[in-house]
This record gives sequence, structure tokens and C-alpha cells, in this order.
Amino acid sequence: MAKARCLASSILRSGELARIAHLISDAIYERITGEKGYFDTRIVFISEAGPATNRKKKLAVMDEDGANPIFLTKGDYMVLTPRFNPTAQMIAYSPISTESRAFICSIWRVGVRRCWEISRT
Repeated sequence: MAKARCLASSILRSGELARIAHLISDAIYERITGEKGYFDTRIVFISEAGPATNRKKKLAVMDEDGANPIFLTKGDYMVLTPRFNPTAQMIAYSPISTESRAFICSIWRVGVRRCWEISRT
């Protein structure tokens, strides 16, 4: 008789089928290679759109496979040094401006976000 064992366990909301697939892929990859999987990874990036004379550059985050992009800025200003916190649930960044300020955004995979501005006066 074949033996079965749990490779991964997590509580997920309905509609997160892609996330389940990423977690399963991570578990399989780790089982085969002995290294942590990377399929449940998120990437922060700058998206560019619009005509060459008026390009909009927006800060965004997406899944490792390019799915579920979430835009954190509207492209009104350039962004410096976007960084994830250790749990990848928050991103901190600074806009290029004359003011000395920074932003912290909480992000969730389903697209909900909340941002706070931190001003240094």
C-alpha cells in the first residue's frame, strides 16, 4: 500500500487557485532539489506605458509568473528604492521630489492595498 504525506499546508481564501498551484510547485521543487521553491515569489517593478513623449512609470507588484499585477502609484512621479519587508506583505519606497517623504504600502495577493505617507519635517 502506498504511503501519503502532506507536502504543504495553508489556509487560503476561495479564488486563490493560482496561489495554491504556486505553493504546490514550491513543495514539489523543494522535494526534488532540496532547495526552497521560488514559484510563490512576488516581484516589485516599474511599469512603463504611454507615448514616447509622455511615458508614465508606475510602481507595481506581481506574482513570479507575471499574474496579478497591482499598481501602487499612478505614474505622477518617479520612485526610488522600492523594497519588500521580510514577509513580502509591505513595500516601502521614496518618490523623487523636492519634499523629503516616503511611503509604505500594505499589499495582499487579491489586490487590496493601503498606503501611508511618512513625511520628515
